[in-house]
Amino acid sequence: MKSRSLLAANLTVKICEDKNISFKCGKERVITMGFWGTALYSNDSTSDVRDTYKGYLEDQFSNEDAYQKTFDEYQDDMGTEEEPLFWFAMADTQWKVGRLLPEVKERALEWIEKEGGLELFEENPKFAEGWRKTLTMLKDKLEQPTPKAKKFPKLDLNPWNLNDVYAYQFNTERSRAHDCFDKYILLQKIDEGRHNEKQQLFMEFHVFNHLFNELPELDDIDKYPVLPLDYLFSIEKRLDKSLKTRAYLPIFKPSDFPKKYFTFLGNKPGPENNGYLEGLGSLEDHLGSLFKFWQDRNYEVAEGGVYLYKPE
Repeated sequence: MKSRSLLAANLTVKICEDKNISFKCGKERVITMGFWGTALYSNDSTSDVRDTYKGYLEDQFSNEDAYQKTFDEYQDDMGTEEEPLFWFAMADTQWKVGRLLPEVKERALEWIEKEGGLELFEENPKFAEGWRKTLTMLKDKLEQPTPKAKKFPKLDLNPWNLNDVYAYQFNTERSRAHDCFDKYILLQKIDEGRHNEKQQLFMEFHVFNHLFNELPELDDIDKYPVLPLDYLFSIEKRLDKSLKTRAYLPIFKPSDFPKKYFTFLGNKPGPENNGYLEGLGSLEDHLGSLFKFWQDRNYEVAEGGVYLYKPE
């Protein structure tokens, strides 16, 4: 993992690729958190609270339920140094979307008066002053009239249901390099969820290890195993030789799955699959090479839907 260190007074901040930061102060107190500045959302805690709450609104929960569900998820932060960050993010986000609850506003203002979160920067005057300015701006905002409530239309982005099976037809020049052009593969949706800091909706699916020259049928998923989604260089790093067999793609809009190339075959339960998850940026770019790689290699299904590589 790459990292760089920022030394300021008695405070050491180690910033890593995954945005985890360790604060080590003179009191030998260590805080592990993602911080990359003194703006309100320049840390993992406030960003996560904001995105979680807005995700519930997008899922059509009422404001009260969205708030309560978010609070429940961050219950463990209450009574810790991260508690004020929760109230700051919740109050700011509710104000912006026109849904500021009185109790949230009250708690946030109480913590602002206490300069909540300042202890995270207390060893560095410059950082501390930046955080004070952030709190002052937040207080000024919360004391202004709340804007008109923002609408959160229902996000019906995912056109697939659980266990839906589709045949995908390779159709670009990139697939010719892997001898896949105009051929079909079988995909089956196995889950969906929100991932990453933006709470983006993703669809999880698995791919069956066979290329079809003609449009396959629904029952063909019973004839072929799930296709592994990684290569030897990554498998060899795992002690148990277990395989990535669950793929995910971000869902932006239904047109990302054009009917011209995705043919719905039906819905039926598929094989159990509890393998590692792998993101696929493009079906055309990745699956063709994976089919070729696994054509003459052995693997098996272990207990619990985990797939294991079996070297010769």
